[in-house]
Amino acid sequence: MFRYDHANSGSVGDRTGPPADSTQRWSFELDGGVSTAPAIVDGTVYVGNSRTRLYAVDSATGEQEWVFESIAGTFSSPAVADGVVYVGSTDSGLYAVNADTGDQEWVFETDGSVSPSPTVVGDVLYVGSNETLHAIDRTTGTQQWGYDVGSGMYSSPAVAGGMVYVAGSQTDLYALDTESGDQQWVFEQIEGAFSSPAVVDGTVYIGSYDGNLYAVDAASGEQEWFFETGGSVASSPAVAGDTVYVGSLDNSLYAVDAESGEQQWRFETDGSVGSSPAVVDGTVYVGGYDGNLYAVNADTGDQTWVFETDDRVRSPAVADGIVFVGSHDSYLYALGEQ
Repeated sequence: MFRYDHANSGSVGDRTGPPADSTQRWSFELDGGVSTAPAIVDGTVYVGNSRTRLYAVDSATGEQEWVFESIAGTFSSPAVADGVVYVGSTDSGLYAVNADTGDQEWVFETDGSVSPSPTVVGDVLYVGSNETLHAIDRTTGTQQWGYDVGSGMYSSPAVAGGMVYVAGSQTDLYALDTESGDQQWVFEQIEGAFSSPAVVDGTVYIGSYDGNLYAVDAASGEQEWFFETGGSVASSPAVAGDTVYVGSLDNSLYAVDAESGEQQWRFETDGSVGSSPAVVDGTVYVGGYDGNLYAVNADTGDQTWVFETDDRVRSPAVADGIVFVGSHDSYLYALGEQ
């Protein structure tokens, strides 16, 4: 799923990335710019575009397996569990699609565009639509509860320790009980967020429009620290070891000490960094509005390699030693050892 796990850590500790001399293995053309991060499960890449479709692509060859055309387009990155792909649509539906055939299993109708990515925990899906966070039974597609956050949502929920954490685009960061949907606390310092929270070792990390990365105690909602960048933070943070990695619209990727909030390094690009980084095997992968995918040494902040596309690059995902990433140039790319 988006950000790899239901806590949105963005870190894949048990996998390896591609070598330093990575090249393009294949590219797959979509009908319009890629608008989601890919999900890779059992040899298939699932990815969507903003116009009409959800695609399933063979991860080894780049050949199309199927296309689901019933949606009006998606900005919601797909989540895959037990042979079902869950994806939100701009037509106000959350769809469950058979991962092997591309056939629709059910659709849950909401009151607005489903832009956040669904988070799967057990038999429950958590996903935002318009101003409501929904908890949905993923077998039947029926709602268990809903919570109004007071503004539209683009941030994808994180779930950890019996609580679901979610932010509104113009409101606050909320902690809700996973069973009942009851509010546990609210953190009011952020000025709204596109950034999805990451929850690691009892701390919630989230970026804000105000240009700050915040660390918040997951149990109490008390601020631990904040780190100021030079632009709005739409990127969702990734946490690996004792470091938080996050992009900023000030054209930079930052590494920040998870305990103190002090900057460890800064990597500058030629465009805004709205992409959410993925951390795998000591390397940070992140896309830029400058059309590049960057591989950066996680310890030093030095560039390992760069791959150029013809438009801004979405959030990457790494599986089986390959980086999969989409671009607004309408292509999904697979990068690795040839």
